[in-house]
Amino acid sequence: MKLDYAHAYFWIDLAAQGKVEEGKQEGLGKARDAVASNLTAEEPSQVQERVRTWLQAHTAQTMP
Repeated sequence: MKLDYAHAYFWIDLAAQGKVEEGKQEGLGKARDAVASNLTAEEPSQVQERVRTWLQAHTAQTMP
């Protein structure tokens, strides 16, 4: 099974954008950095753009 580091980075970054209990933010940052070490130089910013797009789409659906 091939690992999809960009996909993992997406979900970790998305989780970091939400409400995170105090003390867990650092763990998410470390996990994101570890996964990012397996990405190309361009991939983190591309994935972060996907996260922004996802958040905009899903926030719009939940707002009254």
